[in-house]
Amino acid sequence: ESRFARAQRIYGSDLDAVAAQDIDGWSSLRTFAASCTCWSPRFEIFLVCVVLFNIVIMVLETEAELSCRNCGKSSYRITNYCLLAVYSLEVALAVFVQRTDFCFRVWNVLDSVIVPA
Repeated sequence: ESRFARAQRIYGSDLDAVAAQDIDGWSSLRTFAASCTCWSPRFEIFLVCVVLFNIVIMVLETEAELSCRNCGKSSYRITNYCLLAVYSLEVALAVFVQRTDFCFRVWNVLDSVIVPA
């Protein structure tokens, strides 16, 4: 059974976006990374939760800065670095899996602009 057939059996209609690609030539590491990220609804839900958590942290950080200039800045800084690491890993995995197709997907370009900012 080919990798594409196996991935299509496991992920079904979620694989339609990459159906035109020849994933039979992909390495097992690239296929595994794609199955854990690009084709995984669980990963998408995880990223939505990370974004929502980030919004909460931004609100709390802004509130703390308004009420007290030096209170709790270090804990928010560490949290922000951890969130940056998650976002950077997401972009790096997308580049690894999608290669040149990465540049032609709007959400990827948007991620690439937002994460460094």
